[in-house]
Amino acid sequence: MAAWRYHSELDAARIQAERVHLAAREPEGVTYREVDAGGVPGIRCEPVDADTDHVLLHSHAGGSVPASAPVDRKLGGHIAKAAGAPELVLGFRRTLEHKYPAQVNDAEAAFNWLLSEGYEPGNIITFGHSIGGFIAVALALRLRDTKLPLPGAIVSISPWCERHLRRRADPRRTRPRPDPAGDESWRSARHSADV
Repeated sequence: MAAWRYHSELDAARIQAERVHLAAREPEGVTYREVDAGGVPGIRCEPVDADTDHVLLHSHAGGSVPASAPVDRKLGGHIAKAAGAPELVLGFRRTLEHKYPAQVNDAEAAFNWLLSEGYEPGNIITFGHSIGGFIAVALALRLRDTKLPLPGAIVSISPWCERHLRRRADPRRTRPRPDPAGDESWRSARHSADV
């Protein structure tokens, strides 16, 4: 019963996350196409009159559990339009099915795919928010540590950098803080996923 409850709650959370983008306005003058970015699914956002010498590699938010690339598609389109460059919204593997560092591996595969597509490393900007912000930085650190070409810039918005979600004790509190992501099954799943 517990496994069934967990999976149905996870499916419900993913369905709810997939609907978030419906509240956002569609950017004008941007087209989309699905791509295979070195074995990783992605959505390529192409603004009209984009500078095709540069590209943004976008890792979506969502704690790497409920959200996916389609949730950030419109956001990717707006950012691509504002930057005047195409953007690849990466559909990296989700955490509960694929433990860390699978997500960074996917970002590296997509980065290498962009290189194979003719982009100069310095013309690739890694971008992300929340867990995506972490992935944008983790990718650059991995590339640096392995002495591979680095992206030209990193844009990391509110990165989720504490992978283990440890909480510091607050002596002023008499009751434990509620978990912002939900009930005990989510907390256990996140800890066991190691992200």
